[in-house]
Parts: sequence; C-alpha cells; structure tokens
Amino acid sequence: MKPINSLVQFLHRIIIKRKIGTLTKVILKSYAIIIFLIHGGLIMYFGIIISTPFLSISFFILASWITIYIIKSISLDKDLKQKLILNTILTFIFVFIIDIGLRYIPGHNQGYMESNGNMFYFSAYRFHNLWNTDQDDSVEYTGIRMQETNEFIYHENYNNLGFRGQNILEKKPKECRIAFLGDSFIQGIGTPDDSTVPYLCQKILSSKFNNITTINMGRMGSDPPAEFQLLKKYFASILPDVVVLTINSSDINAMLTRGGFERYRNDGSIHATIGPWWEIFYASSFIFRTCIHKLGYDALLMKNSKRNNILAAKKLTESIIATYTYTKKQNVSFVLVINPLKEDIKAGRFLHGLDMTERSIKVLDKFPQISLLKEFKSKGLNADNSEKYYWKNDGHFNSKGYEIFAQCVVEHLIRLNEIKQNSIK
Repeated sequence: MKPINSLVQFLHRIIIKRKIGTLTKVILKSYAIIIFLIHGGLIMYFGIIISTPFLSISFFILASWITIYIIKSISLDKDLKQKLILNTILTFIFVFIIDIGLRYIPGHNQGYMESNGNMFYFSAYRFHNLWNTDQDDSVEYTGIRMQETNEFIYHENYNNLGFRGQNILEKKPKECRIAFLGDSFIQGIGTPDDSTVPYLCQKILSSKFNNITTINMGRMGSDPPAEFQLLKKYFASILPDVVVLTINSSDINAMLTRGGFERYRNDGSIHATIGPWWEIFYASSFIFRTCIHKLGYDALLMKNSKRNNILAAKKLTESIIATYTYTKKQNVSFVLVINPLKEDIKAGRFLHGLDMTERSIKVLDKFPQISLLKEFKSKGLNADNSEKYYWKNDGHFNSKGYEIFAQCVVEHLIRLNEIKQNSIK
C-alpha cells in the first residue's frame, strides 16, 4: 500500500495544493487537444489513426480534464470537491494503465494492422477513399516494396502497370493471357513473388501449355466493384483471354461498409461512407473497444442484429455479374473463384453471407464457379491443420496455402477447357 499512498500524496500536492505551474497545465491540455484533433482529422479524411499510447494519453487527459471541470462547476463543499478531483485523477490513471495493458494482449480487439505489429488503426469506412477510378495506380506502385510484419518479411516487385509481377509487354501471337482479379490474397500478401497464386498458376500451366502468361491484378483491400473498374481501365493494356475473379467473405464486409457500385460518382471519385461518430474513441481506447464489443458490436462497428448480409450478398452478386457481362462483350472467358478465409475453414462453410452469393451464382449458372472450400479439404487443408497454411496473426496464406490455392485453380481451368487449344504443347 505504501506506493499507492505515496502516489496519492504526490497527486494531492500537485493537484490540490496547485504546486503544478499554470504553463504546465496549458501545455498538457494543448497537447491533448492537438493530438486528438489531428487524429480526428486523419480518421475523418483518410480513415487512419496512429493507434499508439500517445493517443491514449491525450484521450485520458481530455476525459479527466472535462470531468474535473464538471466537478468544479458543481456547488459542493470545498474538501469534498478536492477529494472528488483527486479520486477522478487516480481513477483515470488506473484506467489508463489497464488500457495500455489491453493494447498489448495479442489478438485482443486488435485491427488487422495492429495484430501485425503496426501502430495503426484503419477504419473500414474511410480508408478506401483512395480507390478512385481515375487514380494513377502505376505512380504509386511501380518498383520494389517491402512487406514486413511480426510474422514475415519479403520484397514485392511491381511492374510497369503497377501490378505485382514482371512487366507486361505487347501481346504475342498465340499467347494466352490469364488475368487474376482479387484482393490481397491474389496480390499475395504473406509470400514472396515466386509463390503468389498467379505466378504459381503460370508455372504449373507452362509445364503443359505453350505461351501462357498470368497477370496479377490483385490489390490489398480491393473488392469486386473496384476490381471491375480496374479491369476496364487496363483491359486494352493487358488483353486477357481469361479473367479469373476471386472473392472471399471480406467482400461481404466491403459491401456493408463501402456499398456496391453506388459508391462511385459520375467523375469516378468515391462517395465514402462514414463510420459511427464514436469511432475515434474506439480507435483511441482498448477499454472502449472491449465495452463496444460487449454491447454486441462487431469489428465493423455494427450491431450484429443490424448487419444486412442479404443486401450485401446481393450487391456482391451484382458486381460479379457486371464483371462477367463486361468480359462476355469483350469475348473473354470468365471464371469465378470463391476463396475461404481461415475462419471459413474452421467453420466448414462460407461465413458472413458469402454462402448466399455462392448459391445465387449457382442458380444463375452463367459462368464457371470454383468453390475452394471442398477443394482444400480434398488437398488435406482442414480445420485441424489450417495453421500450417495460414499465418496465425496475419490471416493470409503462407507459401504452402498459396500453392494449394494455385493447384486447385489450375486443375479447374484445364477441366473447364479455358486454355486456348493452340497453346497445348
């Protein structure tokens, strides 16, 4: 108890007896306000918050300051008021220590970037303002980039069009090009260049066919509406013979937070959705996150009862059909691949409404659909050993997982006779 009594006496001298200077008070309050406003602006415009203890400090300074101001404005006995102020400060210090502790518990209400050892909170609502149809992607992505988390580190090479892989040159006669559309699972987060799905598919197919080229058009955080815009933008540059669109349950979440094609304005810019007003508090405090989830909110900051998975599945289906319709007009083959996440493997089915999209596409029966959930099981990937194929914290495939992914896709492409006959060796 001695350390606690010493702390109380110290705070009593500083706070009650006003041994702390006015300038110091102004500095502390200014620091808290400035940090909070900066992060508020970041999340409102970019959807990003640097989720560090410094933000938590500003959050608790502001909260304690407001509480003390309220106490001072109430007509109370002077001694009682001083005790309340002192108890308020002690309470906020105690809560702050707990909040910092929760921050460093692995997997405890952490976002994707935080679980990978980064100090960033990304909003599911605002971050993808940057996916505009008129964005010059190649300027941002051309060259070599390093991917580093607390589980893996490697370099990625980006080509002349801003996609991962080798430069895309003029198409040769009799060349068969297969374009892969998708998110980070097609981009290949979690693995080097030589073990992404498009790269491995080209490697396997080249042992059976001539003049095969695969093009990796995967983008981290992308979804089918954005991929449809990307395909239209670069179609003339890549001239694919086959388009493989991959989806997973994160696309359902994207439809819930970003919407479908209605997100696009006429000029190609994005009309971004806005998260709940309290999102900055969610980003700032892990205690607040714990309370929010206890109240029934999920990682998208939605009440589970308010999630409209049916509407999200409908929007996802519409974007898939739009991509198929575009490829059909271009006389290009189209194949849909449904990729299970680790949680789908463990559940034994597609979650979050993706199963509804799967059923809708089957009923339409307009184009080939490859559902990898059963395929993975036949290859030996199941709920009991999924950790061998997916990164534990990151959630993406490792090289073994991507290898099985590629094998399944190649087997189906050959079975569906999607490779040009003049390419056969």
